[in-house]
Amino acid sequence: MSRKEKPSLFDFAEAWRSLAEQDPKCRYTREEDLAHWERRAVRYAEEACLPGRYEATLAALTELVRPTDTLLDVGAGAGRFALPLAAHVQQVTALDQAAPMLDILRAKADAEGIANVQLLRAAWEDATVEPHDVVLAAWSLYRQPDLVVSMQKLIAATRRTLVIVAGTDDSIRGNPKLGRFWPQAEDGRRPMHLYLYGALWQAGVYPDLRIVYEQNQVTGATPLEVAQALAPANASGSEVEGFCAAITPELEETSSGWRYIRPEPVALIVWQRL
Repeated sequence: MSRKEKPSLFDFAEAWRSLAEQDPKCRYTREEDLAHWERRAVRYAEEACLPGRYEATLAALTELVRPTDTLLDVGAGAGRFALPLAAHVQQVTALDQAAPMLDILRAKADAEGIANVQLLRAAWEDATVEPHDVVLAAWSLYRQPDLVVSMQKLIAATRRTLVIVAGTDDSIRGNPKLGRFWPQAEDGRRPMHLYLYGALWQAGVYPDLRIVYEQNQVTGATPLEVAQALAPANASGSEVEGFCAAITPELEETSSGWRYIRPEPVALIVWQRL
């Protein structure tokens, strides 16, 4: 369902831009962001497909595509979704601005015998693309200088289904026990899925909002290692030890050590062209 864009009492896109510019951890400029992903491509490709990171999201995406579809993956990275979804559609266009990411994606596709993936190196704001049946943007819209313009471009590229995947800012580090030890860990939480949903509304469409739960996990040889991985980087040794004692009953012992699993909500914002 759609409507004409009109001024809003609350500007979701402007609110997001302001937050991003004030966040010292946000790679808001194109140059910073590109350099980051060029450095981290190999590590990211490994981490993105760890157990519990993506399976529920992939299952939900698979239900939204058809065998005859063309799929555009905006910010495809190393192919976490583009490659498995290629088995369920006719053609995939994997768009990313970082050449090392696309190099890894191509190597994986070749190794797996996947021949229906086309690569396109570009930033979304510069990309020229043909309309696709399904357009996917998974965790890739955090740096757009104008969210409404970006949304309008996504809408224009969508023949049938637009899917935006975003975090809810309720991560594996959202355990209430962590908040009791480090209350500041809750500072600056940003429900990006709501900003993106609002920007789509500003762009003139009414999407659906769906939540799936990934079974994200942190592992370690000992409970203390798990606690250290969950704790803030500036936590003191005594704080981590106290947190470890509190969280150990929630850990699962495995053949190789200890594991902490927490359902992590992930948002799928889905718009269907009528």
